[in-house]
Amino acid sequence: MSDEKTPTRTHKESRLRWLEKQRRAVEKDLKAAREAKCWSAVQNLYREARTHRQEADEIHMLLAAEDEASRKAEEKDLTPEQWMERNREDATAATDEALEVYVSEWLRRNRYLLTVEAGELSLTRLAS
Repeated sequence: MSDEKTPTRTHKESRLRWLEKQRRAVEKDLKAAREAKCWSAVQNLYREARTHRQEADEIHMLLAAEDEASRKAEEKDLTPEQWMERNREDATAATDEALEVYVSEWLRRNRYLLTVEAGELSLTRLAS
């Protein structure tokens, strides 16, 4: 059973939308306060904006943790075919830099050397 005081994912997403509306309102008020040279209002608005940003960051971290926990729970029940499909999706979505790190690590673990000569790739197994 979930604790009634623990916010649900829907509540967190709703709160993020509200914080975004507040951010836009604060930006509008901040512009007006600057133009009026009302520096105490500017300071208060900066403080309010910082508080909203911190809360939004915390909510994003909580949602990311929930997503990771959900993904790990799903992974326990995957068939080998589903694992392959998930790996294919991850590889498709990965950046070139991330793939380079992955390939480098695989080559190191399996003791291979990948070289490029005159535009051709060469894979050599290193001695033990």
